[in-house]
Amino acid sequence: MRRIAVVTLVAGLAAMSASPADAATGLRQTASYTFTTTSPGAPTGYQLSVDFQNPTDPNGKPYSVAEWIIKLPAGTKLDDQAVPQCTASDAELYLEGAGACPSASRVGGGTLITDVGSPAGLPRYGDNAVTQFNGDHQYIAYAETQSPPTRAVSHTTVQGDTLTSPIPTFPGFPPPDPYLAFRSVRLSGPAIVSNGRSTARTPSSCPAAGYWTTTLTFIYHDGVSQTVTSNAPCQP
Repeated sequence: MRRIAVVTLVAGLAAMSASPADAATGLRQTASYTFTTTSPGAPTGYQLSVDFQNPTDPNGKPYSVAEWIIKLPAGTKLDDQAVPQCTASDAELYLEGAGACPSASRVGGGTLITDVGSPAGLPRYGDNAVTQFNGDHQYIAYAETQSPPTRAVSHTTVQGDTLTSPIPTFPGFPPPDPYLAFRSVRLSGPAIVSNGRSTARTPSSCPAAGYWTTTLTFIYHDGVSQTVTSNAPCQP
């Protein structure tokens, strides 16, 4: 079964689309991140939106990302003990699908569009349904597409308020590189509270500016690294 890279993340985002200005400045992605609440110290869900592009050829395949790192606002609390953890192996997920993880360990999901850059006549895009599960100091993403039938698993490491998502390398058609690329990512999840514990809480205070700032860093296979900041509104 063909494997594709999937990345999971926690926290929220609202979509921002690419523009001619992005191409002119060489931006390879646009991204937005917001929590589902503006209240400090409160249980929160997330919305994440990332769009990738080739700044010199907006209609072409985007550059392939090797890793991304999300630095949540200082004081964000993530609790992997709030709900059950998925302990299924990757092999079990490939064999059994999302049912290999307890339903209570699900923390979110969404869609991933991949771009293999194939020539005319061959399927270029993959439309993947993503389910995210709570794990031991990690988030586990399970993705599945029906055409062609494909399953994929990836892991995001959680260290404090930093999420690190390495992306496995898969072949694709050049240009700009010979790897499978991401076209767009849309992930979201609700605020989850169980026995007084929440999977995620906003920082305990709101800056005077009235927003929390998240930093998203994207590292590409050709060594280019680009950083995007996104502001989430909060109540001072």
